[in-house]
Amino acid sequence: GLAAPQIGKSLQLFVVKESPKDPVLVFINPHIDAVIDHKKSKAAKKKDGDDVKLEGCLSLSDVWGIVNRHDSVTLTYSDMTGKRCTNTFTGFLATIIQHETDHLHGILFPKRVLEQKGILYKSKKNADGEMIFEEIAL
Repeated sequence: GLAAPQIGKSLQLFVVKESPKDPVLVFINPHIDAVIDHKKSKAAKKKDGDDVKLEGCLSLSDVWGIVNRHDSVTLTYSDMTGKRCTNTFTGFLATIIQHETDHLHGILFPKRVLEQKGILYKSKKNADGEMIFEEIAL
């Protein structure tokens, strides 16, 4: 995803492309109307030994953290044609939408990590070329 403020544009607009095969979705003047959570938080899953998804951002290269996002969001927005739409999004797309909506409100994901008392990480490659994550001391 990419929000207009990330490229210096003072617009309430973001674009999303969930995967290389998906179309680009455009959200103009978006508003999250409702959220739903179906499962345990990602932080709770980490304690159980399950895989955890680290969130990152194009604006903060090599910085990562765990952000507990809602499983589902209902969003009202205008599309590229100006039509007003209301749709519910789930999974990874719901996470992206929440992340990009935060950008429109001047919030970067590290704020969410710290609000949730999480840890921020810096990524780098080790001598074998593998990606490693080191905790950022605050």
